Amino acid sequence: RIVAVTEKGLPVGTTVTVRDLFYNTPARLKFVKSRTTEKQAIADIVTRLALSWPEVAFTLRTGGNVILQTFGKGLASAVSDIFGPKDASCMVPVSSRGVSGYVGLPSLYRRTRDRQIFSVNSRPVRNTALGWALDQAFAGLLPPKTYAVAILNLKTEADEVDVNVHPTKAEVKFQNDRDTRSAVIGAVTEALARSGFALQAKDSPRLW
Repeated sequence: RIVAVTEKGLPVGTTVTVRDLFYNTPARLKFVKSRTTEKQAIADIVTRLALSWPEVAFTLRTGGNVILQTFGKGLASAVSDIFGPKDASCMVPVSSRGVSGYVGLPSLYRRTRDRQIFSVNSRPVRNTALGWALDQAFAGLLPPKTYAVAILNLKTEADEVDVNVHPTKAEVKFQNDRDTRSAVIGAVTEALARSGFALQAKDSPRLW
């Protein structure tokens, strides 16, 4: 029951508070997983948002504890805030062909794709073609069954990407997958080459 609404001075920013989440849809409560699993899913979403909007400061709290915090000082700072300065020091900038961000050096490989974060026009997305392109750029540089670390943003025209291919709009489809893959492979390959990781021409991945 709202007793009164008054003005109050607060720090600049946005606070999101969720209460009685299943008040109108109690049946959905049975689909909620464990508290730990749901907390990790929320942290994953906030991580992707924070890395897609690095000029915005994010703070995620649970149980009164801060579990994620960035300070809006740019992507390099956000990467260090989230993954730690040690991992951040093993990442190199990517900036060409409409692709920008950071990729980890081959020594920073992972056993899963949990640190492959893509965005399109600063919108966090999932797209298998982007992961494939990253695999091709790192072909021959990583141990078998391992994956590169990357935080990449692609700039495209609005009509070149379809955001309505998934109910939650988490996945996107590009009008020209081949050109998109080529841009990612080329930009990442150039970044790695500047750091001394260049494949011979005969080993260069093909664009299928």
